[in-house]
Amino acid sequence: MTVTQRAFVIDKPRPRVPDDTLSQNHGGVAAISFTGACLQPVDLGVSPTTFQLLCVRVVSGTSSCSVAVIYRPGSVAVSTAFYRELPDVLDCLATYAEPVSVVGDLNVRLDRLDDSSAVQLVDVLADRGLSNHVTTLTHNLGGMLDVTRDDLPTPAVDVIDIGLSDHHLLQCSVPMSRLPPVYRSVDVRQWRLLDRDAFHAALSSSLLCNSDAWSNNDADDMALLYEREVTLLLDRMVPVRTVTCCQRPSTLTTTRNVEQ
Repeated sequence: MTVTQRAFVIDKPRPRVPDDTLSQNHGGVAAISFTGACLQPVDLGVSPTTFQLLCVRVVSGTSSCSVAVIYRPGSVAVSTAFYRELPDVLDCLATYAEPVSVVGDLNVRLDRLDDSSAVQLVDVLADRGLSNHVTTLTHNLGGMLDVTRDDLPTPAVDVIDIGLSDHHLLQCSVPMSRLPPVYRSVDVRQWRLLDRDAFHAALSSSLLCNSDAWSNNDADDMALLYEREVTLLLDRMVPVRTVTCCQRPSTLTTTRNVEQ
């Protein structure tokens, strides 16, 4: 039986300056897949100027994941603009419920622990639950110039010198299955239904606006009075109700309220 191979290619050529010639290959970033997986381009809504960005969604059967490919030119010094634009990209990726990987060549020497750029990059990624999984040299002249990062269980990354470039090939396997959703019940108020004018009128006529009711109270009594009066008003206007929340896999503390 003959199996027809079908390839998906999504690329983003590196832009050329007006006086550039075709005598040198300037390359670009690309995502390529073969039979069994298809690629879908993803628009993150950001347009970085300090690095190239290509984001794709990889779909295979009922499983999927998102991959962001980043290239920052090594011929340009790391700038403050890079550390403004990179967090914007990572913040967009952090909202995805499916597995996310960030791969590419950032040209930041993570093997130099005293390098301020390396320290800042590690901090930026760590703040978003990402970590470096490349621990060996990835360049002919030494250093870890290529990095791969994800928010999944630690993958095994192989560094392979294929002889076609001064950079080595990074090869790893990552799971594509979504984590099972976690639900919990929480008490919420439908704040969008709150009538501000009615609340202001009710608050003006409450004990909080009657100095005779609390002029002799100490700080603790004032705090209790405030909590009691405000809670009574809110219970009448936007009562508490129990809803089901889906806990996002990317963080154990953030929930998304589902209002009926």
